[in-house]
Amino acid sequence: VPLLRDFMTMSYEEFVGRRANHNYGFSLLLVHYFFHMDAQGKGRRMSAFLRALHSGERGDALYRHLLAGRSFAELEKDIARAWLGKGVSIRFGS
Repeated sequence: VPLLRDFMTMSYEEFVGRRANHNYGFSLLLVHYFFHMDAQGKGRRMSAFLRALHSGERGDALYRHLLAGRSFAELEKDIARAWLGKGVSIRFGS
């Protein structure tokens, strides 16, 4: 998959473009990760992100809710490690 920052900031046109099925599928993995695998599976970070998005936050201020002090590279490692434990291999930057 693309680098996480690139994936999360791609335009709608790119998201629904030639790799739409891939993008929708990976989005499901991300949503599941943030609601059920990250931060003791409570979904707090995703809920904070969605509240901030609804209130108009954008850019780095918005993503800090999901990053929780991590860099995007560290978050990629956390996501890949969590899914590998479920038998799903994710490689960022491809």
